[in-house]
Amino acid sequence: GSYYAYDIPSALHQQLQDYMPQSPHFETQFNLLYTVYSIPNVILPLFGGNIVDRCGAPACLALFAFFTVLGSSFLSVGVAAKS
Repeated sequence: GSYYAYDIPSALHQQLQDYMPQSPHFETQFNLLYTVYSIPNVILPLFGGNIVDRCGAPACLALFAFFTVLGSSFLSVGVAAKS
């Protein structure tokens, strides 16, 4: 489930290219989007273990799932708004 959400930008590459205004820099901008979207996945696990130890696994599972859905929703709304 969450792995699909992490790869949404990759799955939507062609749709984003067709939907957004034409730009010679689309590939650079798309790769920057994917980089910015992925960087937290490198840094946050370093803190995630401490948070799980303090708050408990069930609460953290709900919190992290909420953030995954929230991030996916932001991407979907951005595509729909062409922004």
